[in-house]
Amino acid sequence: MQRNLFLSILLAAVGWVVLAYFTHEYAPTTLTAIGFLALLWPTATATLTPPLYVVRRRFFRGDARAHFGAALREGGLLASLLVIWGVLSLIGALNWIAMLIMLGVVILLEARLLLRH
Repeated sequence: MQRNLFLSILLAAVGWVVLAYFTHEYAPTTLTAIGFLALLWPTATATLTPPLYVVRRRFFRGDARAHFGAALREGGLLASLLVIWGVLSLIGALNWIAMLIMLGVVILLEARLLLRH
């Protein structure tokens, strides 16, 4: 598990450096915004996975491998939500009600997955 955490932290650091370079070097156009959102998903997933793993290890019992898989799933789900919000913002269709409804769906989905185990 230490290796997976190290790789996740390394991927997150590299992803943020690439995103910083991307936003600094290229002018903001629709194509660069789409590229930014495409790069944001793996970066956000890798960033959210280690803290979620630590929280899961602290509050849930079970195998470390299962905790890492669940933390990766949760990180991917939250990163997907973040990217969807970015896409909706890009096309001008994002509002607070839609954000709260999508967040509620993600919370309900994760609660259902947690209750299944």
